[in-house]
Order: sequence, then C-alpha cells, then structure tokens
Amino acid sequence: MKMSKFLKRFAAAVAVAFSTDANDLAIHGYDAVSYFTSSGPAKGKAKYSASYRDAIYHFSNAANRDAFRENPEKYAPQFGGYCAMGVALNKKLDVDPTAWRVVDGKLYLNLNKQVQAK
Repeated sequence: MKMSKFLKRFAAAVAVAFSTDANDLAIHGYDAVSYFTSSGPAKGKAKYSASYRDAIYHFSNAANRDAFRENPEKYAPQFGGYCAMGVALNKKLDVDPTAWRVVDGKLYLNLNKQVQAK
C-alpha cells in the first residue's frame, strides 16, 4: 500500500490532533499494541494507561503499555486514529476499532468493516 502525496500531507496535518472521545481516550479504549499480535485487537484497561500527543491509551497488560511507552510512533494508529478511507476523502471520521489492518508495520483503522473491505 503506497500513500499518495495528498495522504502524506493529510497525515501530517492530523498528526497533531488524535481522534479521542470526550475523555481524551483513543481507539475507544482498545489496546494499540494488541493489533500487532497474533490475537488481534483487545480492549484495554484503565489501570494500564499511557498518554501520547494529548490522547490517553488503555492497554490489556503492563507489557503492552510499556512497549507503547518505548515507541509510541510504532503502535499509534496512522492518520491520528481517524478512518483511513475518510482521510482519502479529506474527512475526519470516527472508527470501529475492530475494522483495522496493519500494513508495512503501521496500524490503519476504518469507519466500519464495509469501508475496510473497500
């Protein structure tokens, strides 16, 4: 998956503002590191949390939290956690944390599984 110049510019623009809920929680409380494991996305717990770029991330265990703290750029979702398809349409859309894909070591989220299939 190659990113167009437009997507790279848009990614840089949204990088300063991550998609969060009213409590600054990112990815609807899902564990960002869990997307990179064979088991896939898991809901995080508030007792294992870390912040990155003014967003709060929850993790399913201390090891995942610590891995995120060591290298948040590796695990944080691309496009500020907004829907990857929405970015292509120049829109900031919320995501379904279960509609995801890791491509070239980067996490991409989508609005829903129908959008992800496209």
